[in-house]
Amino acid sequence: MAHFAIRLGTDTTLSATWYTDAAKTTIKDLTGWTARIQFRPTRVSETIILDLSTVDGAVVIGANLTGHIAITFTDTALANIQPQTAEWDMVFLDAGGLYKRPLRGTAEFLYAITPAAIA
Repeated sequence: MAHFAIRLGTDTTLSATWYTDAAKTTIKDLTGWTARIQFRPTRVSETIILDLSTVDGAVVIGANLTGHIAITFTDTALANIQPQTAEWDMVFLDAGGLYKRPLRGTAEFLYAITPAAIA
């Protein structure tokens, strides 16, 4: 389980590499995969706070290497979100058409302390 601290009012990219083993010696081949991540107030809530995917370009798979996953939270995507806590999970569709749900966690949407604009 992972925890994200997402700063409102800024663009942020979080990234990870998916390994197939605990020793982190073998990278998972994610070629042809797509992904979607949703944030909700609780795991069972029907309210969606934020919905990002490879379709909208906010989730990128394999940009640097085959097992690399990057999630970009843009100021535009976060514009209507208020500070709050959330739960999230990420679902993947592999190249063979099978769904996988290996990632989940918690998140905090927080105001940035220093504004992004520099005078």
